[in-house]
Amino acid sequence: MVTLERNCWYGHILRGHPELRRRLKDVQRALLKPTEIHENLEQRRMNLVYYYRCPGRDRYQDYLKKVAVWVYDPERKQAIVTTAHPIIAIPEPTRWYQGKTRWPNSP
Repeated sequence: MVTLERNCWYGHILRGHPELRRRLKDVQRALLKPTEIHENLEQRRMNLVYYYRCPGRDRYQDYLKKVAVWVYDPERKQAIVTTAHPIIAIPEPTRWYQGKTRWPNSP
């Protein structure tokens, strides 16, 4: 179960990314019907990253949401959202983000 805590949504996500103000449903969709899920092998508090392509009316509204999740209790399958923001493309692995695709085509 993934939880989005109130203080994360209002205190972190909306403060840093006010463009998501009316996009809570997109964040929820990213968790329920992601386009891709990556496992991040380097960052402890961002060990899963969900991506969701949001349909829009034009190229400025059709973009991906990145929702970072920290699985803090793998045995009980409990996790919390640590951040969310729009991006223009799913990133390639870098020094700080060693993303490994988990879904679709997970090994």
